[in-house]
Amino acid sequence: MTSGEQGRSIDVQLVKTEHCSHCGQVKDLLEKLAPEFPDMKVQEISMIEEEGMKLVQKYGIMSSPGVIINGKLAFVGGASESQLRNKLNEYKS
Repeated sequence: MTSGEQGRSIDVQLVKTEHCSHCGQVKDLLEKLAPEFPDMKVQEISMIEEEGMKLVQKYGIMSSPGVIINGKLAFVGGASESQLRNKLNEYKS
């Protein structure tokens, strides 16, 4: 990548519930991975709010957290650091 070129945006939606241990783990991992993916933007969405309920229905999320990357459901129920890194690398330019 030449200087001045912008990378492709990586939009992550973390669809979660309160008091969910897997949700917190995935959030922490995304924060840890953020320096490797400067074009990543993470939006946390509660499953019990209207926007979250719409995403749960649209993607068929049956356990929390749901991780949606650039409009595609990537993980349900949690993910490891290596799983997240590998998936995010697919979207890295």
